[in-house]
Parts: sequence; structure tokens; C-alpha cells
Amino acid sequence: MILVCVKLTIKYLLSVLFVFSFLTHANSASNLPKTIDNTCQHSSYDCLNNINYLLTNTPKKSRLWFKYKLLEMDALYILQNEDTLLKIINNWLDKKDAPVIFQVYVQIYKAKLLLEIGDNINGNKYLTKAVKLLSLINNSIPKPMRLIEIANLLFVNNRVEDAKTILLNLEKKYAKRNDPLFKSELYGNLGHVAGKLNQLPLQLGYRKKSLFWVLKCNNEQQIGVVYYNLARAQQALKRFNNAEKNYNMALKYSIKSHDKINQLGSKLRIVEVMYLQNKKQAAQEFFSSIYESNLLNNAPKEIVKRFFDLKEKLGLTH
Repeated sequence: MILVCVKLTIKYLLSVLFVFSFLTHANSASNLPKTIDNTCQHSSYDCLNNINYLLTNTPKKSRLWFKYKLLEMDALYILQNEDTLLKIINNWLDKKDAPVIFQVYVQIYKAKLLLEIGDNINGNKYLTKAVKLLSLINNSIPKPMRLIEIANLLFVNNRVEDAKTILLNLEKKYAKRNDPLFKSELYGNLGHVAGKLNQLPLQLGYRKKSLFWVLKCNNEQQIGVVYYNLARAQQALKRFNNAEKNYNMALKYSIKSHDKINQLGSKLRIVEVMYLQNKKQAAQEFFSSIYESNLLNNAPKEIVKRFFDLKEKLGLTH
């Protein structure tokens, strides 16, 4: 959050929806203004444009202030403003005067940033701490969404079978639950697991179910990610025409939500599947449009590498 580029895999394993699982299920969540609630669910970009005013005008370290801070952190992470996010994380890391659930998310974000730069030892150390804390919280107040969070962390820690067991039990137990937020994350993460285990047809089925539910959530950024993951599953099964269509859908929603990382990733995958369908000229023309954007600025190394690999494949010299 799956056979996707590493950056996107780690980036969305714990998404904005998980932060909202905390916000919407916390006892005082009704205090959260509907406007910022809806804004952050629909657009991380708009969320950041509005959240600072609320943080400034809310008593610092109140429960509501910490909820706003979580929204800010999640939006920064999704939109790849990692320098600002890191400053926030380092300021709150291991501080005892924050709610436990806030401490958990600080450790999760710290872990993911470390893993993205290849510091697996320290990244996994923070992930392990987060798993323990979440497990303790869940033992006191069991919540199904929190179990998905734990499964996510286990997955990132390469405990794939443990994650699979939790997720399949949730699918069985809550089969009749009509909760788009929960179901989209459940099937999205079952898709991650199936992809990791190379169960490609099963992964595709989970991706389709995740899309069905996420479309009911009206979160344009997350819809774009799910379309991307669906297209990756189709590409893995060599269904290149379908993959191209869904990468275009991912691109459409990532543009709407200002998700530059998914815009670039989707564009590169569109070029890739065009090339795999022997549409070399179309691929070259589409690839050239990437030059005209500023999407490569500050892009993750893995995506930049894929950009130049594709350029070489397409025989482009400029």
C-alpha cells in the first residue's frame, strides 16, 4: 500500500483511511468539524491548505489538536513532503505527553521513512514497537480496522503469513459488514498479500473488490491508488490492454487529488504497457509528455531509474 514499485508499496500500506479509522472511531470524534473531515478524506492537497488554521486555533496538545496533527502528517506523507514530515516526527518521537495512538503513528511514519531510504534495521525496530503498542491497544479496545493496521505492519516486516491469517479471519467474520472504508482496506491488503505470495489471479480478484468499495468512499487520491494497484495486477497477468485503461484511470484521479507520485508512476506504467503491446510510437509520444511536466523533480530514486530504463528501451536519446 502487491507487485508495484517499492515507493508506492510502502507509501500506501497505511493510508489516510487508517488515520480516519482512528478519527471516526475515537470517542470524541464527533468534535471533529465536518468540513475538515470531508476535506481530508477527499483531498490531501486541500487538507494541508486548511489544517494549519485549525492547528493554530485549537489548544495545543488537546485531543482535537492531536487529531488535526495526525491529518497533517498523513497528508504530508501522501503528498511526499517528507522533509516537513520528518521535522514533525523527530519533534514528537518518544515523547510521553502525547496520546498512545499518536505515538504509534509517529513510530509508523518514522519506520516507513527509514525503510524508504534503505535503513531496514532501524525501520523494522520502529515497526516492531508500533506493532506491540497497537496490539496492546487492540487488546483493551478491539476494533477490526486496527487489526488491519497490525496486519499491514506485519506485512512490511515480512511476516506475510501472519498478516494473511489476520486478514482472512476479518474477511470471514465481517463478510456482511457494509462499511466501504473497512472493506476497501481489507481487500486492498489481501491484494498486497496475494501479490507477495505470487497468487496473481487471486490478487486480481481482491483488487477488483477493493475498487468496488473505495469508489463508495469518495477519496480521489485513494481511488487513484486502487486503480493503480488493479492495473499492476492486470499487467502481472499480461492483460496489458486492461492495465493501460486502469493506469489511465489512476492518472485521472491522481491529477484530481494532486498526487504527483502516483501521476508519475501511472504515466510510466502507461508507457510500459504500451511498449509491451508493441505500440512503440504511441509509447514514445506519451513518454515525451513526461519531459514537459515537472513530475521528475524530487521523484523517488526507484521511479527515476524506471524513467531512464524506459527511455533506453524506447531508443530515445533526448
